Amino acid sequence: MSEIVSLPKAAITEKDRSDRSAQIRRAALKLFNEKGFSSTRLEDVAEEAGVSKGTIYLYFENKEDLFFAIIRGVVPEVRNKQREVAEHEGSVAPLLKSLIIELGYKMVHTELGACVKLVAAEGRNFPEIAEYHKTHIALPGITTFKTIIDKGIAAKEFRPCDSEALASLVILPLLMSGIWKNALPTFSGMDLNKVAAMHAEHFVNGLLA
Repeated sequence: MSEIVSLPKAAITEKDRSDRSAQIRRAALKLFNEKGFSSTRLEDVAEEAGVSKGTIYLYFENKEDLFFAIIRGVVPEVRNKQREVAEHEGSVAPLLKSLIIELGYKMVHTELGACVKLVAAEGRNFPEIAEYHKTHIALPGITTFKTIIDKGIAAKEFRPCDSEALASLVILPLLMSGIWKNALPTFSGMDLNKVAAMHAEHFVNGLLA
């Protein structure tokens, strides 16, 4: 009898791994928001992503690990914005206005808003994920806006104010846009892009010295 030789497994390149992982995370985020975390099965995620259920286990241990991976995926963008603000030179008013508009856009037109809605909906059921979101996303995001405001105050471009409170004030309406977009129906005359633009204009104008 001839010896049975096991064939080597096909190598998965880093690009393929990254692309497939992102594909699965996008499918899971969509279903978690539409059906709820507890009502979504990994079989549903696999079907939405166009992969087998077994493929999911090549990247994620279980459904909870997949949820965690979705939230972790936001962290690099937060860190990039922190670096951008830290390295910025010159007037901060245009920078603050552009960041408000950019964040408003991403809340409505990218997966960022869906992530916010998902954490808001499931945070109490997964306190460790809620804590991770607070430590690595929410607080750094608020700190980034506080840093901009403090720079403006130091340069006498902005009037003296409670920068910590205003950093929360600037970001909360934008988070609500993401939740609204992913959980509630919009109505005639409601343009979330215009809301972000008006929020940016009035917020920055109110800070000017």
